[in-house]
Amino acid sequence: MRKVLALLGFLGLCFGVVPGIDLDVSVGFASLSPSGSLSYKGGTNLDLKNNLGLKSSNPLIYRLRFEHFIPIVPNLYLQRTDQTFKGTKTTSQTVNYGNKTFTVGTQLETTLKVAKTDLTLYWGLPSFITLGMLKPEFGINVRLLSYEATLKDKTTNLSESAKISNIPIPMGYLALELNPPLLFKVRGELRIISLGKNSYNEWNLEARLTPLPLFYVGLGYRSENLKLDQNNIKANLSFSGIYAVLGLVF
Repeated sequence: MRKVLALLGFLGLCFGVVPGIDLDVSVGFASLSPSGSLSYKGGTNLDLKNNLGLKSSNPLIYRLRFEHFIPIVPNLYLQRTDQTFKGTKTTSQTVNYGNKTFTVGTQLETTLKVAKTDLTLYWGLPSFITLGMLKPEFGINVRLLSYEATLKDKTTNLSESAKISNIPIPMGYLALELNPPLLFKVRGELRIISLGKNSYNEWNLEARLTPLPLFYVGLGYRSENLKLDQNNIKANLSFSGIYAVLGLVF
């Protein structure tokens, strides 16, 4: 984490002194609660809470936004979040997961990892059109998604994993920022795609307070919904909860 913070600070110093270029860097964490279900290779459909006992997670959030004055050329938005949910539950039924079978009474330990990196290219309207009060954005988001769900018998160490690494997912991107002439602003973002049996959407709403020049504190709520049917993996997942960030604008 220190390396990431140092890199973000270095980029801010480099670009913040260039006229017409704005850099927004922020780091924070979320408190996310999981819900939904998953299965592997046509096995038992498992509820994340009732069957697997997954608990909430507190992943770190890294964000970087780069805006410039050049017409037509898109702005850049990068974001990274690694989510890990864990739980232990004693099975009340036989569970088939991949090539493994877990019998009734097994103390089943589950680890679900969902890592995502977003690269967003976006455009906005000139500030004079909205008098600086509103800032609409639209563009294209490419999300690199990694998914791994591991079930393990705590007694015998018998385990099975379902894994997909760095799937590129194209998504639409929309955002709207409200900038009243005060020390706070409100920002909402939406990323969404639906392709056949797969769909993915994520939205967040964030209020920002700027107590000092260049510095802000953000508090928001985010919701993520993933429907995945690929590589013998079926998952219908939702993660939602509050988050907080500290940011610098150069």
